[in-house]
Amino acid sequence: MDPDTTERSQLHPVRLPRRARVLVVAGSVTAGQDSGHVNRMLGDALVTGASAAGRVGDAEATLLPNATIRRCPKVTHIALASRPEVYDEIIGWWDR
Repeated sequence: MDPDTTERSQLHPVRLPRRARVLVVAGSVTAGQDSGHVNRMLGDALVTGASAAGRVGDAEATLLPNATIRRCPKVTHIALASRPEVYDEIIGWWDR
């Protein structure tokens, strides 16, 4: 792809092995679901909750069709790597 292009490349669903499971953990600056503007302004402008879940634009389809999605309110993108509640979510999902 040309590095100077401004168009997005064609996206496609991720092909996973049949029995693979996927967990997506997304953080947000606020506790509310309806705080998209606040999260974009004060939180992670590059990786939104929808992007982390594999949703692009207004499309209902997702790039990770069978993913389990966990949202961690009041946990920023960088803090996801070190917060105990995030690890609790991972362990809980893994044990299922």
